Amino acid sequence: MTSETLISFRGVAKTYPGATRAAVRELSLDIPRGRFITLVGPSGCGKTTTMKMVNRLIEPTSGRIVLAGQDISTIDATSLRRRIGYVIQQVGLFPHQTIERNVAAVPRLLGWDKARIRDRVAELLDLVGVPVDEFGHRYPAQLSGGQAQRVGVARALAANPEILLMDEPFGAIDPITRVELQDELLRLQREMHKTILFVTHDIDEAMKMGDLIAVFDQTATLVQFGTPDDILASPATEFVQRFIGEGTGLHRLKLRRVRDLPLRAAPEQGVPDAPRLPATATLHQALDCLVRTSADCLIVTEQDSPQPMGVLTFADLQRALREAKTPTAEDAA
Repeated sequence: MTSETLISFRGVAKTYPGATRAAVRELSLDIPRGRFITLVGPSGCGKTTTMKMVNRLIEPTSGRIVLAGQDISTIDATSLRRRIGYVIQQVGLFPHQTIERNVAAVPRLLGWDKARIRDRVAELLDLVGVPVDEFGHRYPAQLSGGQAQRVGVARALAANPEILLMDEPFGAIDPITRVELQDELLRLQREMHKTILFVTHDIDEAMKMGDLIAVFDQTATLVQFGTPDDILASPATEFVQRFIGEGTGLHRLKLRRVRDLPLRAAPEQGVPDAPRLPATATLHQALDCLVRTSADCLIVTEQDSPQPMGVLTFADLQRALREAKTPTAEDAA
């Protein structure tokens, strides 16, 4: 375990009573501080069990989990959970409490004074796009699924935990809202630098969200841990190769941003009717925009500014796709 490691799994295994196979097999894994980690794999592979052992909702059968140098088995479970944010697919908001009181739940338990709680709730609800003036007095049943999930994230962040556990948090959300929530969470992470463990069964979501990805196979074994690009370029096992599926070049276009490419200078007279795209967009989004609009090029802008940064053409994307092509065994021979 290095000084940058926040959570360390050391030979951790879990077998449920009466089960014929382990839910998690001999897991050894170091989680770096401040990184977004996605845990991905098929149903029953142990990813949720792994995550729940971090806040002791599930106790390991063997092995140790060390948090900031301390074995978590020596930490009072209730105190540990108050230090760790937790977001689940079903949100889990208290139905008979207002949104404001839901977000304030952990700070109240920690004994924060009322003014500090009020300020923190307002800050977080504004941050996740559910302003306290408009939504604070409402109840969970009065929110859409996407709004409720935003409140769930705000509640998990209320006491400013260093660690955030997220168990398929966007799995029950419609596709459009899901993308919006993914982007919002990535924006929050850029600002807050939390250590996030995010469970998903969706490889595209894992690739989009994770700085690092832990891939579990059907035997509940960790088979690869690395960056999205590393996993796409060099799958460790046949299972990982199958799980990623075809089209690794397109997967890589989803990982790279327009800002990563050298842009052509924008003509002084401009490009009439050319679509505009922020530099934070992925190359996959740029390709989609070119195909949908039948445009020859895109004007790339700063996130919140109409000022052109440069021009991106279809040829630029073709070159990026060629560079992203994963070498095959034939290529290597």
